[in-house]
Amino acid sequence: MKLPISFFLIFILFISCNNNYKSKDAPQISEIDSINYYITQSRNDTISIEDRTIYIVDGIEKLENYRFNDSISNSFKIKFSYSAYKLNDFPLFNKITNEIIDHSKLINDTLVLAKAYKYKGYYFLNKGVGIKAYSSFNTSNKLLLAIKDTISYAKNLAFLSCVQKDLHQYNGAENDMFEAIKIFSDNNMDDWLESCYNDLANLYSEKTESENAMKFFLKSKSLIASDDILSLATSDNNIGHEFLKIKNYYKATLYLEKVIKVKGLIVDDPQLYGRAKDNLTHAKFKNDLLTEGVEKEFIDNYYFKQSIKDTAGIIANRLLITELYKHQKRKDKAIETASTALSLSNLSGNNTLRLKSYLMLMDVDSNNNKYSRNYIALKDSIDLRDRKVKNKLARIRMETDEYMSKAEVLEEKNYMLIITIITLLLLILTIYFYLKQHFKLNNLEKEQEFRDEVRGILENEKVNIQKAKKTVNSNLSKELHDNILSKLFGVRYNLEVRENADNNIFIETLKEIENEIRDISHELKSKSDSNLSKTVDKLLKKSFLSSNINYQLLNNFDKWNLISEDVKINLYRIIQEAITNIAKHSRANSVTISFNEVDNDFILEIEDDGVGFSNGPNKKGIGISNIKDRVKEIDGILDIFSENNKGIKLTIKTPINANT
Repeated sequence: MKLPISFFLIFILFISCNNNYKSKDAPQISEIDSINYYITQSRNDTISIEDRTIYIVDGIEKLENYRFNDSISNSFKIKFSYSAYKLNDFPLFNKITNEIIDHSKLINDTLVLAKAYKYKGYYFLNKGVGIKAYSSFNTSNKLLLAIKDTISYAKNLAFLSCVQKDLHQYNGAENDMFEAIKIFSDNNMDDWLESCYNDLANLYSEKTESENAMKFFLKSKSLIASDDILSLATSDNNIGHEFLKIKNYYKATLYLEKVIKVKGLIVDDPQLYGRAKDNLTHAKFKNDLLTEGVEKEFIDNYYFKQSIKDTAGIIANRLLITELYKHQKRKDKAIETASTALSLSNLSGNNTLRLKSYLMLMDVDSNNNKYSRNYIALKDSIDLRDRKVKNKLARIRMETDEYMSKAEVLEEKNYMLIITIITLLLLILTIYFYLKQHFKLNNLEKEQEFRDEVRGILENEKVNIQKAKKTVNSNLSKELHDNILSKLFGVRYNLEVRENADNNIFIETLKEIENEIRDISHELKSKSDSNLSKTVDKLLKKSFLSSNINYQLLNNFDKWNLISEDVKINLYRIIQEAITNIAKHSRANSVTISFNEVDNDFILEIEDDGVGFSNGPNKKGIGISNIKDRVKEIDGILDIFSENNKGIKLTIKTPINANT
């Protein structure tokens, strides 16, 4: 394919004279002629690059010494800048160009400023930095529109189109190229038209719009001079390759054979020769004109492309021979050559060829899913990159004068829109804070209701405990009177009347009395404890009544009288929040809640065997947040341990003495 806008068209902006002066001292002539002499020598191909660079540096130094006005000095500097660009001395080019840009802005030299940005565009295009190239050409065109330099504007449009094509922004590229073509057509600039038609055809070819591609390739060829053999050969190869795409192998063969027959092509443009040779072999093979020796031709051309280091051509060759091996049902060879194409594509960073290689591997090795996965991943990443590029180009275009003029027209409307938005935001914030406060008050009311409910439960528990105490005391009195005192009386009586009797039987009776007293004591103690365990037990029964979750409540704490009512309420609410979370989210089979005492601290442990979570105490959620707030209220410490599929364990520790 032809390079976007031939370098000949880039360089014709300045005319170089091939003088053979060796001296770096200008002759005694006028100051303007002296500077022109240095400019001419800086572009003299017959002298060394080092000498040409010296002419640039010395010429700028002399320019500083001469008393030219700012405009003339600027116009000379931009020529030296372009000379540095042609020498590929990019540090020197950037130094001069940046100085020109700064100075041109100060003196409002729009023409030179536009040229400086255009040359910056050439530089970034040469470096493959498409976004910056687009920005530079776009800025140049904004300035050219201001001074109505239509021809230079059209040339920049052609470059902008090529930059956008390389960035896969086809719509913008197509629009800019058509606008440039119209201007060149109106001004009968056939040389630029020929390049623009060719670039437009390449754009359509890349979009796989073969009909349009063929149309503009033929238009481009019609404008090529009959003695421009290489350009005609390039055009014929493009047309032949397009016929290959639409499977018109006969016409493809006709055009490609003309390319191969061009005298001296293998020397003058070996890459074009190698690609035309591959295309021709492929066309003949597909058209059944070449049934033997196809593999040898592809292999010979492969080594030829290696000799000229045509990486893209080598990859294309490997893909074409893969198709041959597939046709011959030589699967292993097909996979081998397609894999080689993929490896080379990866090394070259050519995503288009990488995609083609993946597609070929998917075709010849359909059972291997990794190729389709990699293809989709690469395609998605390219699409994402293209979307980002599209947004960047849009932001650049927004900086043009056209956008600014539209922005001024809309300024008043935008102002009113901003006022409206601000008003709406204030209204929304007011409603938000009102609802937040209302929600907070409702929560406080519900919290108070809950506290009253828990206090009621605890008061009822106290009443029940008092009743239990009375019952226990009555039972104890009866037991002591009717049973234990009777036995003690019997023992005493027998000891008094039987002085020499065997005392073993009385000793055993006393042991029985001792055990009965101990049992009564334990029963009395268990019924007289004022604790939270019964209330929690009722909560567990109610919460897990309709679920398959088994629960266990272990009360190993016997100092409930040292725990304040407020602490009990918070502990109850913590347990309620925890079992609600367990029922909703944990998918647990069992839950264990235990009350313990360790080193004068009350310990509450809540443990389940559910799904858990992986980030431990950093787990976010309203439930955990509420529990943390309540633990803080009772001056406690919360520890959360959890792993995926290993459940959750909450441990709350609060001092016993501090709660009284």
